[in-house]
Formats: sequence, C-alpha cells, structure tokens
Amino acid sequence: MDFSLNPANFLNMFAVPAAVADKHLKLAGEPQLKTLLWILRNGAENFEIESAKRATGLSQRDIEDSIIYWINNGVLISTGNKNENTKTAKKSEIKTVAKPIKPNRTEVAKRGMEDENIAFMLQQAQIKFGRLLKQNESSTLVWLYDNEGLSVSVILMIIEYAISEDRLTAGFIEQTAVKWINDGVTDVKSADNEIVKMRAESQAWKTVCAVMGIEKRKPSGKELDAVMRWTNEWKFGRDMLKAAYDECIDHAQKYSWQYINTILASWHKNGYKKVTDINEKPEKAQKESNQTSYSIDEIENMLFGGKKE
Repeated sequence: MDFSLNPANFLNMFAVPAAVADKHLKLAGEPQLKTLLWILRNGAENFEIESAKRATGLSQRDIEDSIIYWINNGVLISTGNKNENTKTAKKSEIKTVAKPIKPNRTEVAKRGMEDENIAFMLQQAQIKFGRLLKQNESSTLVWLYDNEGLSVSVILMIIEYAISEDRLTAGFIEQTAVKWINDGVTDVKSADNEIVKMRAESQAWKTVCAVMGIEKRKPSGKELDAVMRWTNEWKFGRDMLKAAYDECIDHAQKYSWQYINTILASWHKNGYKKVTDINEKPEKAQKESNQTSYSIDEIENMLFGGKKE
C-alpha cells in the first residue's frame, strides 16, 4: 500500500515524546495510548476526568490506570512544586491515624502529575516490585508520603527491607512504616539503624526457631527480647541454645522461653560458653548445684501454677 503524510495536518500539531514510539508501542495498550494523546493535546494542567472520558470513550478506571502507567514509566512527571509549603508543615508534625484515608486512583494519578518526588517514588517502586503497582500499593505509598510525612528515600528503604524479608506486600510496608513513625524513625540515618536492628532480630529468631523446632510465627515482644539477649548479648551459639532447650523439655515437657531464659542466664553467670563447659568442671558444678541461680521447683510453679503435669 502506497501512502504519504497529508501536509495540511501539520498546520496544527502537538508534541509526542519519542520514547512513546520507541519503547511503548508494544507495551502500552489502547487505553494508555488514547489517554496520553488526550493529555498531550490538552495539557496536564487542564486534565478533567469527564472530558477525557468523553473524548476517548474510555471508562474512568481505564483512564486512571493509564495515567498511573505513564507516571510509573516517567512519561508524565511534575514540572511544578505545588503543595510544597503544605508538605513541609506535614513533615513537622508526623503522626498516624487510626483509620487512614488513602488516595483513590484519580488522586494518586493527580499527585504523581503534581509532584515529581511522588512520580519518582512510584517509578522506583514499580522497578523494585518488578511489575505495575496495584491500586492499594500505589495508594499506600502516596499516603505515607503525603499524609504521614515520610520521605521518598525512607519509603524506598522500607520496600527494600520488605524484599529482603520476602514480605513485599502493601500491608507489610504500611505496618513497618507506621511502627517506624511511632518510634521516631523518620530519616535515612535512623531508618538504616532500624533496618540493621530488625535484620538482627529476624536472624536471631530464625536461628532459635530452627534449633528448637518452633513453628513459624511472630514472636512476642518479651520473647524477642529474650532471644536477642541469648544470641547477641550473651553470645550463645546453636549448641548452647539446643542444650538449654533439651533441658527445658526434660523438665517441663514443653517449650517455655521463660524456662530456657533462666537456664541460659545461669550458664551466662557461671561463664559457660560451650556445651563442654557444663560437664567439664564436675566439682564446680557440684558446688553450684546447691546455689544455682534458678530453681526447678520455682520454674515448674511458674509454668504449671503449682501443679506438675
């Protein structure tokens, strides 16, 4: 088929980024291309969802998803600094709300067009997720930035941590962010320190679970404090943890972190570092058997309420 461009149409033109034709002809679908052409023709500052729906014949959801697509791929981005003063004020009063009201699809898209930091955050998050963001994911990220005052850097650090823990979900990201905010972890330095601490806690708990056959679950606060004391403060290795667990099972017939903590506290006080230390000094062990720092009867009373099983 032979054809040529009609020069009459070049009297009224608007620009289309070369990247759209070079990279997105295969990736973008009809809704994305229609939406972008309408925005390029009318200008982002004149965006109105109803006008876009009438002109493109698309549904509101298709248009909103398309805008998020182009924001995530860097085609739509802010050229202004709207809400900068509001943003600064929000950061100075960081707080959480019981029932967060998160932005909907339209609001996410608009904020991405208004604020280049949000556009960058969504683009980087998409790269880290390895796919387009779901609605609840993009809404949560924008909410953390706009309403909770977290910087883009800190939010991306939370995403990286979620990836390292194989828990890359909007719920885990929100849960971690809210905890950080409540604990005053709101800048890059404190966030980095918190990640080091959280990874140490996670590794300590995984070690104890593996040694003692504990089912996969989240530890209680006191339980986690005890585990960190055993591994990080007292420096007990897997062999000593297993020995303490075995002694607990022999006497209590069930796992009890309180029981194990008392045993390990005694061993730490006596300077035992490895299992052979417990058995190599029979004379010392015999003397200390009458002055031990823990009492089996007291522990059983604690575990069973004075009634042995």
